[in-house]
Formats: sequence, structure tokens, C-alpha cells
Amino acid sequence: SPSGAFHLFLEWIGAQCGSALADGLVNILAFEESRFRQVNPTLKVQMTPPLREVVTLMEANIEEPLTIEQLCDYAGRSRRQVERLFREQLDTAPMRYYLELRITEGRRLLQHSTLSVLEVAVACGFTSVTHFSKRYSAYFGYPPSKERRLKY
Repeated sequence: SPSGAFHLFLEWIGAQCGSALADGLVNILAFEESRFRQVNPTLKVQMTPPLREVVTLMEANIEEPLTIEQLCDYAGRSRRQVERLFREQLDTAPMRYYLELRITEGRRLLQHSTLSVLEVAVACGFTSVTHFSKRYSAYFGYPPSKERRLKY
């Protein structure tokens, strides 16, 4: 699996170059499976084409999120079909997956850019810093303002 290959690669990097570099790669790629339920882009290879199409639409529309109705229209599927695809293949609801995608993108931007929390919130499709902060805190257990102060 892509995830297994990635972990094998990290083990090799750790053996060749030291665990600090391997740990740094994990943090850069936001692949910390134990800290939170990862929205894992490598899962796309295991998705059926109809689900992959909806997820691709979501990924292409982080800054201006589409409604469930728009996603279904673009994908040519009914809402019920899309909800069933997400439930059966990803064990979550479509809009929950979309929110997690946006929040984890926000985390990546906070860790690897100089954008302000407001700029990150806007880049991830949130209408206010307050809304972004509440969703981020609920997901990660701490506010986005603390993200840059964390040591990795």
C-alpha cells in the first residue's frame, strides 16, 4: 500500500540519515496518524472512480468550498449516492470529510507558511477566524494560534 511504502521509506531514511530527519519528514507531510484521524490523500488509489471524482472536486475547491448539492451536480450523482460512497468507502459523511480536508490543509499552511491565522482561514474556505479556530480546536485539541509554537 502507499502508506506502507511511505513508512518503509521513513524507516530507511531513519537508518541512513538519522531519526531527526525521518521525524521532520513526517511533520512536513502531516502524516502523524497517531495524533489525529488523518485525511489521507493516498487513500484515493483505493477509492472507486465515482468517489475519487468527488474527492478531487473537494481538493480543487478548498478556498471556496462547494455545497453538497454542487458536488453531486458536478459528479452527476444523487446526494444519496454520494453519501453512500463516503459511508461505505471512507466511513464518514461527505461534508465531514471535506471539513477535515480543509482543517488539515489549514494545519499544513500554519506549519509551513508565514500566512497569518486569518489568511489561513480564508485560504481554507472559512468565513471567519472564529469559525476556523473553533473547528480547528475541536479537531486537533488546541487552537491554530498554538500550532506555530509547537516543537516538532
